[in-house]
Amino acid sequence: MAANREDQHEGGRQDEGVRQGVGVLQSAGVRQDDAPMFQGYQLYGDSILSRMTHLCNPPVRATYDHRSRQKRIGFIAHGQTVCQLAKAIRSGRSNVTDKAIVLIGTNDILKVDQEDKTKEGISEIIEMLSSLEEVLILTIPPVPRSCENPDLRKQKVEAFNSYLKEIVLEKENIHIIDVHAKFLNEEGEANLDLYNKNFSISGMEDLIHPNREGMDLIVESLKDFISTS
Repeated sequence: MAANREDQHEGGRQDEGVRQGVGVLQSAGVRQDDAPMFQGYQLYGDSILSRMTHLCNPPVRATYDHRSRQKRIGFIAHGQTVCQLAKAIRSGRSNVTDKAIVLIGTNDILKVDQEDKTKEGISEIIEMLSSLEEVLILTIPPVPRSCENPDLRKQKVEAFNSYLKEIVLEKENIHIIDVHAKFLNEEGEANLDLYNKNFSISGMEDLIHPNREGMDLIVESLKDFISTS
């Protein structure tokens, strides 16, 4: 998830396999038995989604990869951006199942002047996964970590989530799950009670990663959708 030193150390075109909705994880350095699965859906994303892997069947966890200098498992990588995920999918036959859950974009929000590149990347991800039976795209939660311009960061989060909703409108097999709204208080601001306040080892400010209560909201949102779909 967030591209910071502690988090990283703690942890071509669409090919025939993607078009058919089946494949074997190869050139991105991922084996099929490394693919995190939640209720039949393969997980794609950053370290927020990595906090769900203990709920997978079988339970798994990300480990540190010296080549990429990230904690990763399957197509989940700590510090991963939208374009990095797009590259990983593009470079290998990405899916071992015909269903996917995607939560990506928070690390892009933390970068400067990445909006156009991020839009291109998320559009490519959705296009590459659009042949699957079902894809669940989660909006990204607010990012309340301290910064010079919190209003601008809030606008960037809202713009990214709005773009997600816009580009999947005509895709019947791709669904938006709006977890962002669940992280807002009555005033429409980020509910800080749903975030880790600090990193456990360094004590540095976090306020990016959901805490257990915040992750419960994400998991329950997914379970509710899956149970009724």
